[in-house]
This record gives sequence, structure tokens and C-alpha cells, in this order.
Amino acid sequence: MLGKNNKSWILYLATFPPRKCGIATFTDDLTLAMDRLVGGGVENRVVAINPSETVRFKYPRRVVMSLDQPWLQDYGSVAEQVNKMEQVKLVNLQHEFGIFGGEWGEDVLEFAAKLEKPLIVTLHTVIPSPAEKVREIIRGLTEKSVKLVVMTQMSKHLLQDYYGIEGDKIEIIPHGIHPVEFSPSSQAKRSLGLSSKLMLLTFGLLSKNKGIEYVLEGLPEVVKQYPDLRYWVVGATHPVVLREEGETYRNFLEKRVVELRLTKNVRFYNEYLELPELLTFLKAADVYIASSLDPNQAVSGTLSYALGAGRPVISTRFAQAREIVTDEVGLTVGFKTSEDYTRAILTLLGDDARRAEMARKAYMRTRFMTWPNVALAYWRVFCETVPQLRDIQKNLPDLKLTHLAKMTDKFGMIQFAKMSVPDRPSGYTLDDNARALIAVGWSAEEKHDKKAERLEETYLKFIELAGSVGKGFVNYVGQDYRFRDDLNGSENLEDANARAMLALGWTLSLKHFPVKLRRKAKSLWDKKWKEGVEFEFPRPQAFWIKGAYHALLGKAGNGELKSSIEVYCEKLMAAYTANREDDWRWFEQALTYSNSILSEALIWGYKLTGKEEYLKTARESLDFLISQTFEKGVFVPVGQNGWYFRKGKRQYFDQQPEDTAAMVQTLGTMYRVTRDKKYKRLMEKAFNWFLGENMLGRMMYDEVTGGSYDGLGENYINLNEGAESTVSYLLARMMVERIRKVN
Repeated sequence: MLGKNNKSWILYLATFPPRKCGIATFTDDLTLAMDRLVGGGVENRVVAINPSETVRFKYPRRVVMSLDQPWLQDYGSVAEQVNKMEQVKLVNLQHEFGIFGGEWGEDVLEFAAKLEKPLIVTLHTVIPSPAEKVREIIRGLTEKSVKLVVMTQMSKHLLQDYYGIEGDKIEIIPHGIHPVEFSPSSQAKRSLGLSSKLMLLTFGLLSKNKGIEYVLEGLPEVVKQYPDLRYWVVGATHPVVLREEGETYRNFLEKRVVELRLTKNVRFYNEYLELPELLTFLKAADVYIASSLDPNQAVSGTLSYALGAGRPVISTRFAQAREIVTDEVGLTVGFKTSEDYTRAILTLLGDDARRAEMARKAYMRTRFMTWPNVALAYWRVFCETVPQLRDIQKNLPDLKLTHLAKMTDKFGMIQFAKMSVPDRPSGYTLDDNARALIAVGWSAEEKHDKKAERLEETYLKFIELAGSVGKGFVNYVGQDYRFRDDLNGSENLEDANARAMLALGWTLSLKHFPVKLRRKAKSLWDKKWKEGVEFEFPRPQAFWIKGAYHALLGKAGNGELKSSIEVYCEKLMAAYTANREDDWRWFEQALTYSNSILSEALIWGYKLTGKEEYLKTARESLDFLISQTFEKGVFVPVGQNGWYFRKGKRQYFDQQPEDTAAMVQTLGTMYRVTRDKKYKRLMEKAFNWFLGENMLGRMMYDEVTGGSYDGLGENYINLNEGAESTVSYLLARMMVERIRKVN
């Protein structure tokens, strides 16, 4: 069953689907997220825990062996088998007291004692004021492990205060949540036939500690004011409860619904939901209710999921809720107090604006908890434990043009977004539409379809319109499709003009660009080239050089165009000579935006002319830029909240995707010319800024939409997904994909 495999394995000891329990679901989600992150170089495999020696499940291929919870000998036997498996680099043990054999699950210590591989233990429950047996188990696991992972700050404090565990051995990684697009409840309600009704929701495996009866007893006063209210209790009875008690608790709840005359308002959905259906219920809820009766509950996956879906919550004051349910995202209530539920529900249902703001803040403040971010956090811990894992290349996310298309209407690509929703009043820019033309044309280079062609045609039409006013182009167009004379007349438009020429020239070099669109692009290029637009500043000069070089590849232009490229290369060389010092090898007295394009332009000049001095300057300036923007192996683009002037202070925040994408493209270009693997390695590092290798350790790419967040601040992510950010990500991602194919 195990076979031969050259990949490294991360092995997880846990329950696993189709077994129905929270730990099984968590482990499934974590291993799938790890697969998406590094599955090309690592396999995530599982040792599954069976509830008894007689109950078996048909496990998926991911499960390589299993042990029976009650059998002590299985724990040592499995550990010894794992020791013999060379491909296993470390073991992540998902710990919950109830899933292991012996008193308080003490049999797990046998596994830890026999295991010779590095061990990381994730503690799903941390009990305050523990019994001595509980303390012995946690202390025993601590002694055998490299790290302990907990999910809340409070759990870390408990380990330090009650178990005497040093803080530097404890990592806090939150419970993962599924990344979803923020949306109002009305969209999901329609699929449940509830479009006009207010909806409360509780979900999860049913057991007595859910405390749902106290919610029910608080509802009669609520339905007097909101007679169409629906309260959904979604989830099957917990398998252990079902085996030992049957449906006693569910029957009790159903009886209370009748007694309280709530039969029109309460719905039980006795199913263990698959993820898509679960997310539909969550998105449909106006308020989520977490009614746990356990004040020491360290973490609730259901509460995390609800906040992550952008839903206001009402929760009892159990351990995790005390930490994360602030008055900005929800309300807390006492245990076994139906009156508290009445007041809280009426408070939220009576204030639509407050509820909407809570929803928005709940969504924004939980983005660090999405599974891609949680997988990143685990991967960092794994790499610290087994340093050789650092050499494993991250997977490229699937190429998605979904958000690019969503941001594009029949007129062009909209400039800004509010989260992932296009902000139509922001209008359109030539800058964005020019970049988008490159992105969609390049992405469709191998296989063109009608959707790509429609987008290309839209962007070309926009460029044509922007160039219809005379010499050169304008940049800004309002939502009314009229030129913004106030902005076009007050700003320097050299960048936009050069980007437009770059887009036209680049598309002419694409082999599979549709013929009719190629003709149009060439016609536009020829027209604007003849107008003789000139560029004074280094960046537009650099964009022009790159565009003109590719136009020549596409058989546009002539000897005069070659001469023009060389003229602008010489201008860049002159700027470099004028500003270069031993401690400042750059073209200007500041590092600002899209910095690396200045070095890249000279690479294209070298490819055209063969002049070694161009390549030497490109390399020297790029190496200087690398020295200023990579810190401890992490790409740190210059912050846009002040840039970096030679005699000033280097700014670190408001880092933006545009500068990252420029660096990725330049490093990739330098590698293709020099075959120096240093540049390929650094290109990967720079791209990984989008995938969480940044100063906050957070994903900048939104795998749900295919967009990129707008910026990285000192302690926050700008969650808007505007045109520039999304297209920048796509251009960077496509460059990495092509360079990976280079021998």
C-alpha cells in the first residue's frame, strides 16, 4: 500500500472522513490546503483513528494506515512502522482527549514515546485547572514534541499558567475557515426559498452541550415582533451520542418547539452537510448563534466558520468567544439564560445598519484564518522543524481570469473594487486596460477561446478610444464613458501613454493573438508611432523600450524604431551615470514604483543591440535593487507611503502588487538571458509575496475570486481587489509559469 515515493511526507495522526467528527473535518481541510500549497513536492498522508476494533471506514487514498482507538498495542506498533518510513519527515498529531484510548486518552503517550520522527502536536482543547492525569498527558506530549500548536491566545496562556510550558514552544495558529466571497444573505436565501424572511442559524453535530433549548426559550418574545423569522438548527446528531443515547436530545428539542408554539419558526435539518451546502446555509443567515454550554471550549469550528462567512454572531461566553467575539462583530450572552438570547436577537434584528457593519467587520477580521493562511502558518512551523522542507517549491495557483472578467464590462476594465465588487463610479483608466490586454492575451497564448477574444477586443477598443483625442492617449474615463478632463489635464500621462504602446507592442509578439485583433493592434501601433510621442521620464522610457522591442518581434516598425529604442536606452544609461554612486547604483535618487522596469528595459536593449554595457548596467542596477528589497529571503517592496529617497528613510508599508509583479518579470527576464539561477530563485521568492511570504505572512492572492488584494500595510491587508492589483498578480503568475518551463 505504501509503495515507493521520492516525495517527502507529512504524516497526520487524527480521525479522518468518512468518520463524522470535528477533528476529522479539520484534518481533511488542513491536508487539502497543504496539498494546494506545496502538494507538488510534499505528500500529506494520514494515520486514521478508528473508534473501535469493530468499526471500520472506507478511507480515501490519503490514509496510509489506521489504528483502533481502544487498543494500546496499536499505538506503539504504528509508531514503529512510521519510524521505518524514510519518506516521513515529521508527524502532526491532532489531539483531542476523546479520540484516543485509555483514561483521558492517555494511550496516545505510547505513540509519542515510541515515535522517532519529529513530532508537532495540535491541541484542540486546553483545559484550565486540569486534573493531574490531564496535566500528565499534556506534559508528556510536550516533552516528546518539537512544538505545540494551539488556536487561541487564551489557550497559550493556559498552557503556560496551568501546565508550566514555556511560551517559545507554543505556536498560535487559528482554526481554519473556508475562503468565500463576501455577499449579502439575500443571494443565498433565494436558493433556500427564504428570500423575504429573517434567518437565524446554528449548525454542527447535535449534543446536549449545544444548549439550543435556551435559544428556543428566548424566541417567543422575538417572534411576536418578527413573525416570519426562521431559526434553522442544522446538523446530524453526534455519532457517539446517537450510539449511546439515540435521538433523545433532538426529540426533547422538537417537543419544546411544539410547547413554545414555534413550529412555524423553527426548522431542524438532520443531516451532516457537505461543504457547499453548509456554506449556503451560512451565507443565508442574518445572525449566527453559537450556544455552547462549555465555558472552557477552546475553539469552535462552527463559530469560526460563521465569522469567516461574514455573519454577525450571538455567542455564549466560552473561551474562544471571549477572545474573538467583540462588540464590532457580535454580541455575547450568559450560559443558560434565555432572556439574554431574547435581548441580543432583538437588538441585532432591530438595527439593519449595525448588523450589516458587523457582517463586514467579521469578514474582514477573519481573513487571516482562511485555510490558505492556516496552511502557510503550519508550513512555516514544519520548515522550522525540518529545514530541508524550505527547498520545496510552492504550487502555482490555478490560472483564473474570473475576477479580471468580473471587473470588465462592455466598455472596459473598471478601475477600483470594494472588496471583490467592481466600484463602477471609479471609472476606467488606460493604464489598467493596457495591462489587462497583456494579461489576457498572454494567458490565452496556448489556447484561445471566445471569452478571451471578447476581453481582448474590449481592451483594444478602450485603447483605441483613449487614443482618439489627437496626439498620444488620455488615461481617465468616467463611469459615464466621458473623458475625465479634470484628471487628464492635470496629471502627467507619460506612464499611461507608454503602457498603452507596451500593450500594443506586446500583443503583436503573441503567436496566437487573433488575426483580426492583431491587425487592429498593429494599426493602432503604427498610428501612434507616427505621431512621434516622446518620453521625458525614465519609467515611460523603459515601458516604451519593452513595448517597441516586442513590436519588432511582431514585425512592426523599421530601422527608425530600432534607432528609437537605442536612443531611449542611452537616455537610461545617462540617467544611471548621473545618479550612480558606490552606495547607490540606481537611475534616480529614489526608489518609487515599478522600479525594476528600469533595469529590465536595458535587458531588452541588450537583446536588440548586443551592447554588453546595457546588460552590465541592467545587472548591476538589478543587483542593487535586490539588495534593497530582499530581507532574510523575503521580498519587501518599497512602501508606497513615502518611497525610499537616497538620503531618507526607507518606507516599508503600503506595499503594492504592481511593484512585486514588475520585480518578478524583471528577474524572470534576467534569468532567461543570463541563465544565472540566482535570478530564477529570487523570482520565485518575489512571486511568493503573493502567496504569503511577506512581512505579515499573509496571502495576497484570493483563490476564491482569482483577484489580488490591493496592498499590504503594517498590520493589515487592504482587502479591495482592484484592477491594477489583479492584473499585476496575473502577469507575475504567468511569468513564473513560463520560467519554470525553461531548462
